[in-house]
Amino acid sequence: MSKNVSALADNEGSTPDWIEFYNADTSEIQLNGFLLTDNLKNGEPWLFPEVVIKAKSFMLVNASSSDSDLFPRYWETVINWGDTWKYSIGNSGIPAEWKDENFNEAGWHEGPTGIGVGDNDDRTVVVNSNSIFARKKFFIEDIEQIVQAVFHMDYDDGFAAYINGIEIARVNLGNPGQDIPYNYFATNQHEALIYQGGKPEAFYIDNIHAIVHNGMNVLAVQVHNYSESFKRKFFAFFFGRCYLFNESQREPYRFTCCSSTYARYLLRAKT
Repeated sequence: MSKNVSALADNEGSTPDWIEFYNADTSEIQLNGFLLTDNLKNGEPWLFPEVVIKAKSFMLVNASSSDSDLFPRYWETVINWGDTWKYSIGNSGIPAEWKDENFNEAGWHEGPTGIGVGDNDDRTVVVNSNSIFARKKFFIEDIEQIVQAVFHMDYDDGFAAYINGIEIARVNLGNPGQDIPYNYFATNQHEALIYQGGKPEAFYIDNIHAIVHNGMNVLAVQVHNYSESFKRKFFAFFFGRCYLFNESQREPYRFTCCSSTYARYLLRAKT
């Protein structure tokens, strides 16, 4: 794709041009030693590292200039829309440590996402309030296998999200690192997108290894409405992690490569 504006993001959240390869053979193909370029006369070809395209399989190459082969074999959804969360309507009794992994959730309500005030797309309907606080625990078996993580959020109107108490995303809700009280209103309006046929916003987590650990972790999110007159849907979540080494091949293997705008030619390296 030579005009990749929003169709496919790489592991840094960018949308470079990309090339898809398909191995139609019944045997795998080793690409080490092949070159990729968009200029046969004056270009600087990119040399493939040791990578195999399995039989009857695809491989995607991102023309992003970053020259990295650290890209996942597949994405796995850790927390999905419709999963059950612990939540509390915003009130003065919520302590500052509500977002920490060892916080005691006893007494909090429980329900699946999306959570909102009942506008025909909420699976958990709550009473009118300007804020809601929610937590979801998830298990990581081996963080060394994780290359990247992304947090998707569909919301009205502002939110702040944390993993194990560390902020990972924030929109329309104070400044980065700022603790927001329950009675604070979002600074701007934002309409949820999924129910309109849109896609939730994606927030890539570059330092995921410094945030999660093997074993149980917790994603915590607070969502606030814009004003008393905007009491609508609160949120739906998606949280995914991607793996570098796994033979499942649920998605095409992808590489980040090349200095070209759109690499088109595959050449054999000179011997």
